[in-house]
Parts: sequence; C-alpha cells; structure tokens
Amino acid sequence: TPLGRRRFEEWLSASAEPRARAIRVEFLTRLYFTYLANPRAARSLIESQVADTQAGLSRLTETLAELPPEQAFNQLGLNLRLRQLKSILEWLAECRAILGFEP
Repeated sequence: TPLGRRRFEEWLSASAEPRARAIRVEFLTRLYFTYLANPRAARSLIESQVADTQAGLSRLTETLAELPPEQAFNQLGLNLRLRQLKSILEWLAECRAILGFEP
C-alpha cells in the first residue's frame, strides 16, 4: 500500500541506535535494502550511522569519566560498550570499502 511503502522508506532512512545488536540487526537490514534500491543512498546511510555511532561513543566516554571509582562494575560495563562502538566504527569503514564507497 502507499502507506506501507512510505513507512518502509522512512524506516530505511533512519539510523540504528549506537548499540551492537541494533547495528547487527537493524542497520545491516536497512543497508541491504537501501543498497538494492539505490547504492548511492547506501553510502549516505553508512555515513549517517558513523556519525550517530561517534556521537554515542562521545556520550559514553563522558559518562564513564563522570563515574566515581567505587562504581567499578558500571565502569566495566561502559568500557565494554565503548569497545563495541569502536569495533563497530571499524566495521562501518569496512562496509564502505567492500561496497566501493572509499572517500
């Protein structure tokens, strides 16, 4: 339907939350359908996800810096998420290269 098509197109242009599961499930699915429909738009989708992931990395870094030393387990959890986001940024660069979107 026209409404379904419009919602699908809106969904395609949205970024995934900067979290490992969302990138693996939502972003990769969006990238697949976007690339099929319009490879140039796929490049923009990657760039948008890079920006959102970098912003998430910055927020988590600030949060970690504000944690008191006695919150060791919160620090460990945030460190894990920071490492995941850094790895995701490397993977997004790999996506660019594999799809031929090198700067």
